Amino acid sequence: MGIGYIPEDRILTGLAPDLSIKENLILKLYDNQQFRKWYFIDNNKIDAMANALLKEYDIRAANVEVPVKNLSGGNLQKVILAREISMNPDLLLAYEPTKGLDIGATYFIRNKLIDFANKGGSVLLFSEDLEELLFLSDRLYVIYNGNIVAEFSREQFDEYKIGKAMSGINYLEVKN
Repeated sequence: MGIGYIPEDRILTGLAPDLSIKENLILKLYDNQQFRKWYFIDNNKIDAMANALLKEYDIRAANVEVPVKNLSGGNLQKVILAREISMNPDLLLAYEPTKGLDIGATYFIRNKLIDFANKGGSVLLFSEDLEELLFLSDRLYVIYNGNIVAEFSREQFDEYKIGKAMSGINYLEVKN
């Protein structure tokens, strides 16, 4: 459907921990004709794609055969990001994409999301990290008790007003 998905829980819903980096990168593409030779999977093409993504996304591992459960949180997130963006989605849903990551991985992930958006993709970011939201967003909607209570365009970003809306104090009017 043209939608990529970066879940909040990398291990539980984002990856298959016992599978290799290569296998996790191909999870959603295993039936793609690009990676098939007749009725069989073309391991050479899969290896080439996985090695290219390993390098492009700076995934720190000895090789693509390493089980993802042996990777750090930042590298786990890079595997998910590489898989999802490499599928060229129109929309990328990202839930807490940098939660719990070190500064280097956070910087890398944020820049990849910006690059994706700059190349014409759309990112729907869900985060509780106001700094992240202000850095990555062009438009921000605040949800409180299941309702959109405020909308801000980049020009209207004001940490104080956004913080008030996030805490449920003085709901702001939603613009139509």
